[in-house]
Amino acid sequence: MAVRNFGAPDGSEWNVWEVVPEEMTDPRGSGSHLPQEMVDGWLCFATDGEKRRLYPRPPMWHEETDEQLWRLCETAVPVVPRTEKSAADELPDSTGV
Repeated sequence: MAVRNFGAPDGSEWNVWEVVPEEMTDPRGSGSHLPQEMVDGWLCFATDGEKRRLYPRPPMWHEETDEQLWRLCETAVPVVPRTEKSAADELPDSTGV
């Protein structure tokens, strides 16, 4: 799996790597739970506190210049972090309202 590091015009540093479902260990089956547009894989872009996904995965992306990688990153979809509900959020309201 190729991993690249590149600098964005704003000075931030990004990492990018490919995710290929068929190469992952998945008890639900290879990519069977994914939307159709993601079954062939995607690029994951990450910087401090932010992740983005680009699909479909462009061929030869690892040979792109930093500027080209930044353009791909700009078009990638932001990933919303998963949050777990706290136990207090699941308790019934004590006011009865």
